[in-house]
Amino acid sequence: MPYTLYPPKNTPRISLEFTSPSNPMAEKAIFNAALALKHYQTDFSCVNFGGDVLVPTRAIDITQRLYTQHRMPIVGYLRRSNISQVNFDKIANAYIDKGINRLFITEGRRLGTTAIITDHYASLIDAVKALKQKGDFKISIEARPEHNSSEIEMIKILIELGVHEIITRFTFNPTHTLKFLEKIQATHTLPKVRIGVLPFESPSKGFLTAHRLNVAIPNDLQKLFSQYPDDDAINLSLGMHLFLKQIQIYMKEGYERFHVRFGRSHLPIESLCRYYNIAYRAPCDTSKKLQFLHSKP
Repeated sequence: MPYTLYPPKNTPRISLEFTSPSNPMAEKAIFNAALALKHYQTDFSCVNFGGDVLVPTRAIDITQRLYTQHRMPIVGYLRRSNISQVNFDKIANAYIDKGINRLFITEGRRLGTTAIITDHYASLIDAVKALKQKGDFKISIEARPEHNSSEIEMIKILIELGVHEIITRFTFNPTHTLKFLEKIQATHTLPKVRIGVLPFESPSKGFLTAHRLNVAIPNDLQKLFSQYPDDDAINLSLGMHLFLKQIQIYMKEGYERFHVRFGRSHLPIESLCRYYNIAYRAPCDTSKKLQFLHSKP
């Protein structure tokens, strides 16, 4: 398949979000995924500050390596909460120094939890204003469809500030996300919208991630995965099916950009790429290239 700059109209465009690795095995999983996925047309990859330990320098390093080692398009990740204003600005400056002028800013803090650091920017609005004073960034912001009504009003203000893109937090209820976007669109013209999706691979890890981010888990989903608690193959297969089904629902409504959180395996993401024929650039066979060069007169 030829490598094209812009995918066909009805082909999803995907971005990837990795979690900053906390151990060598986690780091190896990220770069194994990169080896498999780097040949597909992706809009960008980013690396978040994973878990309860904030390691922005580690995330920046992994982000840079995705670009230098695998030539994957990248953006810088920033979180508002539990990052002091001083450190927030330092991280933004680090991205500027590396020539990264597109940022994805999330709320970060789990809903309903107490902030560890209190001298952070008061809201995403303040954080975006600070970034705009710092430089000419393209800013994507996280929107949480399962938060309260104040989220909608905040997103409207961020649209007025000129954010480049909205990336919704993943949910297992596409109807809820679609209604959330409709409420915003009732009074404001939406910028680019990228739908957050989570490939469901493992019941324990998937449910834990959802719980930490206050994402509702439907009863029928819990029941489905409770039937095969220890069968990774079946759970991965079920998760891939549900993953593709969600994508189809959103595409039917006209949304074609998706932000995919990486779990333990690249297989669900690759299944999406293969199913929708996302452009693929075949690996270069250097041995054949060398043979050709040596055979020239």
